[in-house]
Amino acid sequence: MTNKITFPLDNARLLQELRDEVYEYFEVNGIEKTGNASLYFKSFVMFLLFFAPFTIVVNFHVSFWENFFLATVSGFGMAGVGMNVMHDANHRTYHKKKWVSRFVADLMFILPTHPFNWINQHNIAHHTHTNISGGDEDFESNGIFRFTKEQKWKPYHRFQHLYAIPLYGATTFMRAVAWSFTRMYRHFRDNPKTPVTKKRKEWATLITLRAVYFFFWLGVPIIFGKNEWYYTFLFFLTMHFVCGVILTTIFQLAHMVPIAQTFESDDEKDSWIVHQLKTTSNFATGNAPIRWFCGGLTHQIEHHLFTNICHVHYRKIVEKKVRDFCKRKGIPYLEYKTFQGALNAHFGLLRDLGRKPA
Repeated sequence: MTNKITFPLDNARLLQELRDEVYEYFEVNGIEKTGNASLYFKSFVMFLLFFAPFTIVVNFHVSFWENFFLATVSGFGMAGVGMNVMHDANHRTYHKKKWVSRFVADLMFILPTHPFNWINQHNIAHHTHTNISGGDEDFESNGIFRFTKEQKWKPYHRFQHLYAIPLYGATTFMRAVAWSFTRMYRHFRDNPKTPVTKKRKEWATLITLRAVYFFFWLGVPIIFGKNEWYYTFLFFLTMHFVCGVILTTIFQLAHMVPIAQTFESDDEKDSWIVHQLKTTSNFATGNAPIRWFCGGLTHQIEHHLFTNICHVHYRKIVEKKVRDFCKRKGIPYLEYKTFQGALNAHFGLLRDLGRKPA
């Protein structure tokens, strides 16, 4: 973070008022704010999609196209695990017992990422400083993309709506190879007072888990598998590409769309709750299959305001109360009714911002 970003306390009571209304419903009806049986069933399905194809290609001979199909299914499973399992686990809402959520979150290396990095980049930086340049790391692309009019235009941005999908597909692979290491390096560089023992522990954990990750996905099928060695790399790269496209695109639809505002670090800001409502958009909340697969990511407004509530409660409980509250208070509630509408809006934004400024 380049400088300290703060929010005015004006209207801060609005957030507490809204939370009191939502929490009262859970208390009166005796409902836990964390995961339930529907979440755990969904977790089973997502893990099955993730690992069953890999088990097949390790233990049986498959053709090229069978290998490709199974890798695609595994990519959907990897994305599903990230959105429906690890996301809630890292926000400590997966299970009412915090140690269970922590245990599930520690499995995040299978995606691959690292819980320490995720918490710092997503839970803290993104959720606190949403869509603020210099504060929200999910908002930065090192010049590869131009997401706002304030960001410097470069000639290749003319094509960013075309190269977005290939680069989105590379995100989880690059996270496995390099980004987890550079992200941790930047964190310790920006926090020089971090104890040496903490640094050593996190570096050792990251290196060890990454070695286990590559041995599992590449070493095991090459050594013990029934197929040619290059099938292993094709499976691995295809799985990552599919997962990367899904995860990155879904995350972009909540914040990198025309109706969601963006800010520079020194811009005048609203209170935190109003800022979240201006910078976050829901999409396709009425589409049951997409909502089920994407977890809480279709309900980003509710998620940003209630990170301590599991996504399985957003549709039936939180959404109605937040909508009604925003209507009563005259606060914007941003959304795209359909997935296609949000998708068109995102790529339209990339195309418009890719044009050379007048």
